[in-house]
Amino acid sequence: MATIMEKDVLLEYASFGYLTDDETEEGEQDLIKMHEIKEWLYSTDEEDIDFENTKEQIKNLRQKYEKQ
Repeated sequence: MATIMEKDVLLEYASFGYLTDDETEEGEQDLIKMHEIKEWLYSTDEEDIDFENTKEQIKNLRQKYEKQ
């Protein structure tokens, strides 16, 4: 269960298109996956969102592209 604020944080965290500058097949697939997560977040009530699980899914995708 997530709060409204946590849902908002997840939506912001899921915005990572600006991180990808490669046009590889993997990059395209990751953008599609992230878009699907965002669409799911938009259409799901916050009470039905597992904040920690969703955060980990997003984190796993973002880590590939964030500069360390």
